[in-house]
Amino acid sequence: MEKLPVIKRRIRKNRKLEAQRYKIKKNKRCADKYCNELISPNAKYCNFCVLKGDRRSRNYHKGKSNPLYGIPRSEAVKNKISNANKGNMFSALSRMKMSESHKRLTGSKSSRWKGGKPRCPICNKEICYGSKYCQSHLYILIGGEKSHLWKGGKSFEIYPPEFNKRLKEKIKKRDGHTCQLCGDYIPVFISQKERLVVHHIDYDKQNCNEDNLTALCHFCNISVNKSREQWTKYFNSKMAGGI
Repeated sequence: MEKLPVIKRRIRKNRKLEAQRYKIKKNKRCADKYCNELISPNAKYCNFCVLKGDRRSRNYHKGKSNPLYGIPRSEAVKNKISNANKGNMFSALSRMKMSESHKRLTGSKSSRWKGGKPRCPICNKEICYGSKYCQSHLYILIGGEKSHLWKGGKSFEIYPPEFNKRLKEKIKKRDGHTCQLCGDYIPVFISQKERLVVHHIDYDKQNCNEDNLTALCHFCNISVNKSREQWTKYFNSKMAGGI
């Protein structure tokens, strides 16, 4: 296949012959605003713009207007096209142009720009989408006694002396080192997120009766902090053998 500059010179050389072959209108010129060459009355672009694959000339032959529309390609043709395109790399100039065009369409220059990540109105720090405040100011404004989940400071209560390591190991051994909610088997301490803990069924830290204690994994222990009355009934019935 001949190189593009050679073909361009050939087209320029034959323009006089083309002008003699067709009765060219004075105002009929190439639709490419950067070309503006004289063309035949029935054409939309000059031969060079069609040959170089101008975007508008390609759109002209898209979809059903393409002569190959609806004709399936054989595996041999697909392999031939694939092998011909393998190893092709963009030049440094092409990569630079693509990079510059990408920069023009990102960030605040994009049509989808919505102002970037939201910021905390107090300290102006970037926060996650859907949040109104950063973590530090969120706790100050709606944490502690201001929270709708406030239970009188139960999390700050001190465990009694009988709730020690020996009792915890006894409960874990009784439950077979298995979470009594999800059924995960955790025989040893793996990490803070993958460990077995002892949970108070009635959420009273002072009640360390063995019938009030059960083994849960770290994630299940967090999940049972909601709807406490329902979970209390569930674990009591399970301890009684009802489940």
